[in-house]
Amino acid sequence: MLVAFALITITFAYAATQIVFNNSVKVNLGANVGVTPLQSTQFPSCPAAGSPTYATSGTALPTQNWNISTGGQQTQYMCEENTGTGNDAASVTITGSGGTTIAAGCPVPLLSTNNLGYAVAGGPTGGTLGAGGVAQWSIAICANSNPADVGSFSFTVTVN
Repeated sequence: MLVAFALITITFAYAATQIVFNNSVKVNLGANVGVTPLQSTQFPSCPAAGSPTYATSGTALPTQNWNISTGGQQTQYMCEENTGTGNDAASVTITGSGGTTIAAGCPVPLLSTNNLGYAVAGGPTGGTLGAGGVAQWSIAICANSNPADVGSFSFTVTVN
């Protein structure tokens, strides 16, 4: 009887760690911005300015699905290109959509009311991207470790 209880407990604990958040990401682009599709590996260096790798509208980018285990974290990378003729303040912001709550910071505290957290790093030195300049960003998304928060969540990445 004790062995059966132990097996059930182990099975439940294993199953709880396999819960996955299926997240759909939309990318919005500001004026004079091109970006590469998000990818799971860091770029050795960003493609040169003017490369066809850069999309200049969010509709040209594939929908990115992030599969994150409960309490887990996943990082994606992208490069940004300034397609304009002047210096631009570069930024990446992330907002929840469709009832998803997301806030800056990883990991998400267990008792948080947010479903997801995020951390953005990289970008141009000093925050300004010169005309024809390129910079790499890393975007980490982390999931709440509360199994009650499991579900499909959506968020938007805006690049300026």
